[in-house]
Amino acid sequence: LLATAAVDGTARLWNAATGQPVGNPLTRRTGPVHTAAFSPNGALLATAGMDGTARLWNAGSGQPVGNPLARQTNQVSAMAFSPNGTLLASGHDEGTVRLWDPATGQPVGIPLTGHTGTVFAVAFSPDDAVLASAGQDSTVRLWVALPSRSPADR
Repeated sequence: LLATAAVDGTARLWNAATGQPVGNPLTRRTGPVHTAAFSPNGALLATAGMDGTARLWNAGSGQPVGNPLARQTNQVSAMAFSPNGTLLASGHDEGTVRLWDPATGQPVGIPLTGHTGTVFAVAFSPDDAVLASAGQDSTVRLWVALPSRSPADR
């Protein structure tokens, strides 16, 4: 599967081999969808956008999973799952990065601050320990994504 985000407020799943849409568009928001990210096992799709909400979807059925993640007052411009699937990172237009527990939909820790403009990209290291964010302010920041891990475990 391939996922796309669109300015019409939808995300779509596509068969990457045939280019054909799979199921109906995923809709539950107002305003453009800026980002879509699959969980590592492909079972979940996270979408978010201009209205400040992020939602999880069952990638197989196209149905929403749980309630939207806590609504933000600012646009969500980037999302990424950690490689082990236990964290979801979101980048926001006010320069913050937030971590979420995709199993519960609840925030993890406090917002990560430091960028002075929109966070356009977020990505985890393969060992889940470091989160990188890149912003409009032309900086890349590195964050300890799993503070409970000791340096010896990394």
